[in-house]
Amino acid sequence: MDFGEIWANSWADYKKNFKPVFKFVFTFILIPSIIFLLALYIWALFDTSIYNLMFNQVKFIQENEFSFPWKYFAFNLTTSAIMVVLTLFVTGAITSSCVKKKTFTYKELVKNGKD
Repeated sequence: MDFGEIWANSWADYKKNFKPVFKFVFTFILIPSIIFLLALYIWALFDTSIYNLMFNQVKFIQENEFSFPWKYFAFNLTTSAIMVVLTLFVTGAITSSCVKKKTFTYKELVKNGKD
């Protein structure tokens, strides 16, 4: 089998599985990312020290004298950890599904991710 055949087969598999993979990634990566990002930005809008931390670091250091908003960092660390776990879940599910079958559904992706 030469490179052209491998590429053609890969492209065919990609086109067959695009919809379930897109729906899976949208559900488990994009939606949580948007929710966490909005939460962080809304928090920044209502807390001036967070706003200065994100958009004006010099003013943040001058006003707070290295007094960091620990609740914000704890929330940020928690959301980052959740996103790492979700990314591992998605990557494992897609890899497992690709190895097992040529075509798969959204439900199979979720099941393979849990396994």
